[in-house]
Amino acid sequence: MSRKNLHFRQCHLERPITGGKLHQTTWLPEQFARLGQMLRLREKDVWMDGWQVTQVSDVRFAESLLPDAHEAIKSHRAATGDSMKRSVD
Repeated sequence: MSRKNLHFRQCHLERPITGGKLHQTTWLPEQFARLGQMLRLREKDVWMDGWQVTQVSDVRFAESLLPDAHEAIKSHRAATGDSMKRSVD
């Protein structure tokens, strides 16, 4: 599949940990967005096994239409002043 035709679906993932489960919602390429699919995800340069797809949205988006989280964070920081340097007391 070429990059220009890459589509994503929003998925809910779970991974068991001692005493419970971790939950995560993310956009996955369609080939990985399969109910019950077991995945290995990178978290801060470390690969973590054991993520299972527990929900898959019916909605699909082309890669170019996905929200840009980096831009959203930058916009939020600019709007709230979080990006301003802290004053030293």
